[in-house]
Order: sequence, then structure tokens, then C-alpha cells
Amino acid sequence: MATLLDEEYEVSLNAHYGFDYGTWMPLRMIRPSGDVPVVQISLPMFEDPRKIMKIGHTLSELRKEGILLMGSGTAALNASKIVWYARGEDVNPKIRTFDNWLEENLLSANIENILDYRKSGPHGEFAHPSTASLLPIFFTMGSSLTGDVPKIIHKGFRYSSTSLLSFCLTGSAIHLVFFLYQLLL
Repeated sequence: MATLLDEEYEVSLNAHYGFDYGTWMPLRMIRPSGDVPVVQISLPMFEDPRKIMKIGHTLSELRKEGILLMGSGTAALNASKIVWYARGEDVNPKIRTFDNWLEENLLSANIENILDYRKSGPHGEFAHPSTASLLPIFFTMGSSLTGDVPKIIHKGFRYSSTSLLSFCLTGSAIHLVFFLYQLLL
């Protein structure tokens, strides 16, 4: 994997760094036995979404070898508006509106709109004051192969300001998943 990225990106390997919660929590649900080899990559947190898509595209070759690529983040997260006691149906209307817009654009593969979510998405700035938790969606979109079709696999909300919208790309032998770690909290 590092050799695929090494030509264009500065890559450093660390065999001693443990799994981030965005990796181990989804894997705990998908493969509780832990019997699958895993390589975790860290996305550059303040990078342009198009560059994150390019990283996904570079690694998409691994899917042809039967390797599952998984992005883990949040479809909407405004940490300053979290209401810890809020139930799933108690959703901030701005988060719900953004979530509906994101789902519609994912299903129609309107990548340009999603890349420009702060301007083209309703309440984009409110739904993601920081891009950090949305970056994995760009990685996932960039990793698509010819024939992939986005499919919603889970919808829901937590804490009034977090969307649990999750999707996979189907159509090739291996599915690519955008899975939200908050789903497991």
C-alpha cells in the first residue's frame, strides 16, 4: 500500500501505533473475531477533498485484488451542538436537511456538489464546521471502480447533531464501505 502512495505522497510507516477508534469500532462489529489483516491509513486532516479523493483513487487498485477499503467518519457532525440526552428522533433540523441533501447527492453520484458541500449543501458549514470527520467520504468516493453504485446501508442520528448515514459501493466483487463509528457508540 505504501508503495502505491509513495510516488505522490509523503508516507511514513508506524507498526507500533494502535488502531484508531474509527478503525477498531467498525471492525469490532464486522469481524469481532479480529481474524482479518488490517492496514490503517491516516488521512491528512487539513487537505483539500479532491486530494483525499485522489488517495482513494490510487488505492482503488487494491480492490481488484479482493481487498476491502473502508472509510470511517460522519455524514454530519457539529460537536458544538451535541445534546447528549437527545434521542434519535430529536434531530437538529439543519443536520436533517444536510443529511437528506447528502443522501440524494450520494445516490445520484453528484460528486461535484459533495466536494463543494459548504456552498452547495444546505447548512454545509453548520453540519461540518471542520472537514476532518467528512474526509473519509471523499476517500470512499475516490475509491470507486467502474460499475460501482452507491447504496445506503444505514440511516439515523445521534445527539441531535450527528448523522449516521452509511453507504457502500456495490457492483464490483468487493464492496467499499463508508461506515460511521458513531453507529457503534
